[in-house]
Amino acid sequence: MIQDSTPWKDELIAVADRLQKKTTQKRWTERSGFLVERDLMVSAYSLRKLIDNYKVSDALAQKQFALERFELIDPDEVPDLFGRYSVWEYYDLEDPVKTVMPLAKVCNQIVHSWLWMLSSKEEDGAFDGLYVSSDTARKKWLYRIPIDDYIAVCREIGEEYVYSKTMTYGPGGYTGYTQILGKKWSDYEFPE
Repeated sequence: MIQDSTPWKDELIAVADRLQKKTTQKRWTERSGFLVERDLMVSAYSLRKLIDNYKVSDALAQKQFALERFELIDPDEVPDLFGRYSVWEYYDLEDPVKTVMPLAKVCNQIVHSWLWMLSSKEEDGAFDGLYVSSDTARKKWLYRIPIDDYIAVCREIGEEYVYSKTMTYGPGGYTGYTQILGKKWSDYEFPE
């Protein structure tokens, strides 16, 4: 349970800043890859946990995330432990399908990733996304998450202040939240 969301959201902003810098980085080392992997993994877990603990507005929690999906070429040839780093052999990377997925499910793809490979622009090699698929999704699809969109979501949730929560009570007591509202910290006017 997340009691105070502020440090978690502050870290999401820091992650967004670090990932943004990586999109223009020219020289990559093993450590560079690790730092990006760590930031993506921890931020995905943090985003999901904030959503699960009602620390994010309904509007952001229900956000549909645009990504690309790649079909498995042969349903009888699913990447195993030895094939997880050569996704191009298993998925049709030439024919991406544009799709949307709820943010929490995008986070699950990252947290439960079986396949994981950073993507880069063809023209200059700049980091621009993540190829990922969870242990169960790999049997059908590989996804590509655009890093600019992921950075924007981290920043948006990191900068959000939840100012209203509506709960319902039934005969057995508390039954759940029915509405959560939020806005950017900079747009919120505190009552005097």
